[in-house]
Amino acid sequence: MAKSALNSSAFDDTRNERERAPDELLAAGVAHGLVRRGTSGRTVLRALGGICGLRAHGWKDDAVRIATLLYDGLRYGAVGHGQLDRDTSEQRHQRQVTPVV
Repeated sequence: MAKSALNSSAFDDTRNERERAPDELLAAGVAHGLVRRGTSGRTVLRALGGICGLRAHGWKDDAVRIATLLYDGLRYGAVGHGQLDRDTSEQRHQRQVTPVV
């Protein structure tokens, strides 16, 4: 069976770098008590990828709500959870926080 171009070893460095960057960001968040332990960058990237796949009517509002849910979930159980950002998800949404999608 032929190896597809996307599974080529030529993309291994890019894949590894793409997964390493969010792991480093998450580790920094854990170190500062802002993000809970136990979530990998790969998982976060997959979740964000799912958000980017939304295309039904109202998808932008849904994307903001889902990204906020993801962010809130990463903070849940963190050592410093709630100490720096006391806004609720709805308050952030009302300010029209729009992620880059």
